Amino acid sequence: GGKGTNAVPVTTAARVNYQKYLESLAATANNPEQKQMASLILAKRYRDFDTDLLKHETTEQAQLEKTQHEALINTYRSEAVLNYRNPQRVAETLANQEAAIKTYLAQNGINGQTADQAIQKEKSNTLTQIVKRYIVNNQDQQAKAFYEANKDGFTGQYVDTVEKQLEDGTKKGEIFRAF
Repeated sequence: GGKGTNAVPVTTAARVNYQKYLESLAATANNPEQKQMASLILAKRYRDFDTDLLKHETTEQAQLEKTQHEALINTYRSEAVLNYRNPQRVAETLANQEAAIKTYLAQNGINGQTADQAIQKEKSNTLTQIVKRYIVNNQDQQAKAFYEANKDGFTGQYVDTVEKQLEDGTKKGEIFRAF
């Protein structure tokens, strides 16, 4: 079957072809009673077929929207990491990321605490990637300062990850600065 945006044109073609097939079957009936019975049976088959196609279209559309949403969030994360030395750009990007998440979740009937947790998880992930960028660029002191300034934005597993990255980065930085 069709995937994503191709789901509807493919299923539309399938409906047309299936309808033609059912009409060709109905044409083989020999008398009015057979024609009426064939018509009822084939109409039910078509409804069942159509229901399956609608389920397919809905599933494909939801998957496409999810994939597009994830790509958008990853784009915002990348943008924040690329602009890691510009606090204003990072803040703007985090706000855009949060707005995109809220919109997507609201469209899918998810609000309240569940939405807040999803937003916080993505923010924490983005902030973690920014700390990682500082450390990769041998800027452990700036990484630590960034972490301290944004500590409330880190949650759960990301706190442990960042603190380990900072510890390792600081050790490397101290060795580097000693020479």
